Amino acid sequence: MLPSLLAASLAFATPLPQRRNLAAPALARAHSLRTHPVLLSAAAAPSDDDAEELRQLRQTLLPVWLIVFVQMLGVGVTISTLPLYLLSIGASTMQLSAVLSAFAAAQMIGAPLLVRLSDRIGRSSVLLVCIAGAAAANLMTAAATGYRQVAAARVLAGLFAATTPVAQAATTDLVEAGPKSTRALGLLQAAVVLGITVGPAFASAAAGAFAAAGVARSAARARAIFALNAALALVALGVGLAQGLGARSPVSASAATATAVEDGAPAPPPAVGGARTQLVLRALAFIVGWSITLTVATYSVFASRRLGYGQREIGLLYSAAACAALLANTLALPRLVGAYGERVTCAIGLLLLGTCATGTGIVLTPPWHALLFIMRGAGVALTDTTIAALIARYSPAADKATNLGLSSSVQAGARLVAPLASGAMLDMALGGGVLGPAGANGLPFVVVGGAATLAAAVPLVALPRLEQTKGE
Repeated sequence: MLPSLLAASLAFATPLPQRRNLAAPALARAHSLRTHPVLLSAAAAPSDDDAEELRQLRQTLLPVWLIVFVQMLGVGVTISTLPLYLLSIGASTMQLSAVLSAFAAAQMIGAPLLVRLSDRIGRSSVLLVCIAGAAAANLMTAAATGYRQVAAARVLAGLFAATTPVAQAATTDLVEAGPKSTRALGLLQAAVVLGITVGPAFASAAAGAFAAAGVARSAARARAIFALNAALALVALGVGLAQGLGARSPVSASAATATAVEDGAPAPPPAVGGARTQLVLRALAFIVGWSITLTVATYSVFASRRLGYGQREIGLLYSAAACAALLANTLALPRLVGAYGERVTCAIGLLLLGTCATGTGIVLTPPWHALLFIMRGAGVALTDTTIAALIARYSPAADKATNLGLSSSVQAGARLVAPLASGAMLDMALGGGVLGPAGANGLPFVVVGGAATLAAAVPLVALPRLEQTKGE
């Protein structure tokens, strides 16, 4: 697996043609493009100049998504490797929880600061800083000899875990607002999901390879895995530098708008909505973040106690849900947004997420339970992507990156609150035997599912109407 990943990474390292200020006329006029810079259709017939511009935009986005994929791969590796690593070096379960919480707390602080910095020095430069920070954090984890060193490394990782909101801002800068932008964000989210999905499998394969090579102790294998993860991050950093990401002018909405006006090209449409609209979107982001965290933190306990699932069955369900999320972002999302717009698509995603999360906590018949769990992944994907698109649509150019960063910070806050709240709900359920057949473990899923279901009306009622395609 490692050679293929490295080969895929190096495939993006073909140098770009030398051009004057890539982020100036080409990127500034991205808002007026009629064709998606990544998903070019056979029906499109751009001029030679437009085709060159689109090619450069595509080459600009690919290394951005590669960096996001590699950092999310590291997240997947950490999810599957860090708990056992900490226990093997003598950490308690309470210390393990503290380490996981420290990452989320650091991300709450770091994400808004880094995305705001990207408005000043450029998205690409901050992406390189983030992947360099991820490499340093993984090296620190690999060199750690105790719980405190690992905790410090996870704090560092959290401070630089801002690739997704920065990449979202870069993508919306480069692609015309509306369905095209949402499709591009869907592909970005697919890179996120793919990284998290491949991460555990990559860690498992690496652990097997190190064991075959004679690394007997589990702690030593875990250290080697984190060192390998750092090496992949450095490869992604090298690819970004080879593409000249850090040397480009700031890829930001404000820069693009200014250059567009200077060149006489159409500027992006003015944003609608205000502070209240952004608060509503952050509340929706919190629900999505809670659902994701609940799945990671609680579902394994639920499935093992109520359904008798082992690691194999749970792993297969996680993989199937990830596949559903990928299909939702790449196939369903473009069609839904094109037909109904982002607001309606967000409502559909919330309704799907809510009903399936509730059903996951109540329905224990294996085929139906599995189907509900898998479709919940599709609902998360649709909702998460459209929330990011709506944040960008409702934000002034100067505030777009900041608002995306704050949304990411809110989701990090959900990762802090969700495990504690879920534990309290489990205690309540154990004491009262509520929810009938689901018993002790179903309450957290019913609560978050009910919240998402009720919130499905919010995008249609509380968000200002947008100029959109038919259906809205």
